[in-house]
Amino acid sequence: MGDSALKTALNRSLENRFQRSSNYDHVAVLVLYWKDCTDKGYSEEAGQVAELFSGSFKYRVERYEIPSDASELELDARISNFLLANRKPDTLLILHYGGHGNPDDDRGQDRESVWCAEPDEDAPFLKWSNIQPKLKQHKSEVLVLLDCCYGAQAARDSQPRRRSPVPPNVELLAACGMGEKTIRPGPQSFTSLLLAELRSQLDQEGYAVMALAHKNMAAKQSRLGQSAVHFALEGKGGTIHLPPFQRNAKDSQSRMKAAASLIMHFSVSDSDRRAFEDVIEWLKINPPRTVSRVVVEDIVRSATAVYQYTSGSEDGQRSTSNFSALPEPAQRDVWSRWRNFGAAVSGLARYVGGTQSIETLLPSSINELSEDVVHGLDKALRPVQSAIERNIMSLPEMAQEKTLLKAIDNKLLKDLGFGDTLKMRLAARFNTRARQDDWMEVDPCDIPFKPDSRFQNFAIEQVSQLGQVLVECQTYSKGAAERPVLASSKRSMQTLATLLNSSKSADFHTLTCLRFFHEPVAGRYGLVFAIPEGSRANHISLRDIIDRVAGEYRPTLGERFDIAHKVGKAILKWHLVDWVHQGIASHNVIFFYDPTSGVDYSKPYLCGFAYSRENMTPSTGRFVEDFDLNVYRHPDRQGVPTKYHRKEHDIYAFGILLLEIGMWGQAGKLFNSEEREFLSPYQMTQKIVKTSQEILAHVMGSLYEQATRTCLTGEFGVDVDDAMQSNLAAAFDTKILEALKQGVVIGK
Repeated sequence: MGDSALKTALNRSLENRFQRSSNYDHVAVLVLYWKDCTDKGYSEEAGQVAELFSGSFKYRVERYEIPSDASELELDARISNFLLANRKPDTLLILHYGGHGNPDDDRGQDRESVWCAEPDEDAPFLKWSNIQPKLKQHKSEVLVLLDCCYGAQAARDSQPRRRSPVPPNVELLAACGMGEKTIRPGPQSFTSLLLAELRSQLDQEGYAVMALAHKNMAAKQSRLGQSAVHFALEGKGGTIHLPPFQRNAKDSQSRMKAAASLIMHFSVSDSDRRAFEDVIEWLKINPPRTVSRVVVEDIVRSATAVYQYTSGSEDGQRSTSNFSALPEPAQRDVWSRWRNFGAAVSGLARYVGGTQSIETLLPSSINELSEDVVHGLDKALRPVQSAIERNIMSLPEMAQEKTLLKAIDNKLLKDLGFGDTLKMRLAARFNTRARQDDWMEVDPCDIPFKPDSRFQNFAIEQVSQLGQVLVECQTYSKGAAERPVLASSKRSMQTLATLLNSSKSADFHTLTCLRFFHEPVAGRYGLVFAIPEGSRANHISLRDIIDRVAGEYRPTLGERFDIAHKVGKAILKWHLVDWVHQGIASHNVIFFYDPTSGVDYSKPYLCGFAYSRENMTPSTGRFVEDFDLNVYRHPDRQGVPTKYHRKEHDIYAFGILLLEIGMWGQAGKLFNSEEREFLSPYQMTQKIVKTSQEILAHVMGSLYEQATRTCLTGEFGVDVDDAMQSNLAAAFDTKILEALKQGVVIGK
């Protein structure tokens, strides 16, 4: 694993793990139980909960007896008053319910969270699932502890939604899972064992961590009769820390912690990566309470490398690692961005210098200041790195195997941050000369999936020795003239699978290929991809999201800009490898989701590489008589193609994708049945361009509309270009990606 990929993996693993308050200005606890419940054990345990939080943790505690008359209305009003009374910032709320639960399965569908005074069918009851969503109105975190049968049903939504009914600021710990019963009050009850665990942590560590409490209670020695269920903050592993409330000492301690920082250096080989994983797991599950933020950064190293590159040569001789090796236009491009970086650094210095003394800042201000500086440097440095990468990869000698091998071993180029791109170029261009690895091919009998739709080419399968994977499968007519060259060539499939198996930086936004398969008898072939660690359980394409996801569960404006920018960045990275995709479309952009956490819009993956190939090599002359597929194809590539697929054809397809993201609809649906039958490819493009001009500026802004139109028309202002199409890459970076990046910032 390369340095860039390792850094990305570590940061993804640590993401949001420390996005929580270890100390709060206020903590309020509300203990709930039924007034008329005949089992007085629940009220006794409610008293024990109140005693622990008020006595040991010094929190403010209230108890509330749920009445049997108008129960849901009364509790709804009590929760509303609780929220109103504690609406101050940085106030942690804790809710504990001990009592009976109802399975809520009369109709066999809902199975949401229902509380009842008695286990009898005619007992007073209320639906907690109707009240819980209002907790999202609280400005800080909320901890919900449910000691009742069917407790985890509080995280179930009876409606076909894609986001959790547990608000993102709520951490939920339930005594048992959906459809399960828990133990009644007593020494072995969930509440009793939870209180014992919190006391133990408080005695040993001086504070308690909810994620660790769940982990310890799941251990055999905890004597818990059933498995508690934990739903973390934001669905990403964030957890609430419970320190005892210390009003007088809090401010000074927090300021000291916020002002301090520590840099640790780890060096491990790939074979020792488990050592990294052990450290990361420790940081995630049980960090020292003084740690407020952990991130793996290499901004200083990258900035130093850029300075060394632009300021002179290594040995006075011309080489790819020397700035003087670049043509003059490329040097001006890099220098312009380096000057912008210098101006940004000066601006940040004035910003920091203009603040008040660090000792007088609030802890939150210190955190914001440090994050502003880090993000500001990173934002200003990335365009410089991108320009250097583009221009170095466009040098004619970078098409030579010897030069690539030398560049890969160059430390300065590694520090510049695009070692993965160099390795990918080498694999793409020269892999056919190397020994092909037979292990990359998997027995097609292990993969039963066969697509039933031209837009449903992906499935999650359980494959022997590989576990759960994402399979991309394509079919073809046996013996047909249009049979894909890729499907008939094992060597081509092997080359593609090996390339997709290579270590890649996050900017490629591509899954790692594990295997390929080809089954001529069944007329199908495909690729097997690893599902990224920590991803959600199901997959969904951008096309299906546009078609099926409605209302508040759609991506926000900022998320749509971010999706567009990341897919565009992936296309540029693949083009720098000198590899064309030939299948860019909304059904080939994949996300992962689950019913509890929803769709993870922050991680789009570019898939559909079945027809991809090295640029400027013969491409498959597929005759596609399918309007909804042809809409993504450049007019020169429709019907029986007369030209090889080139980078500008990928960019045209990206323009269609931008149109669909912008208007939030399928491009094919712009045409009626008559137009579908009689319009020529160029007339199709004319209508698409006209539609983008009429719609996009009003919903996405003029920069987005201009970027989309430029992709569709190819009017990049590039009249003359070299063999590597470096001018096109520069224009795509500046005119398209930078415009989309501005939208990401505005959207946030």
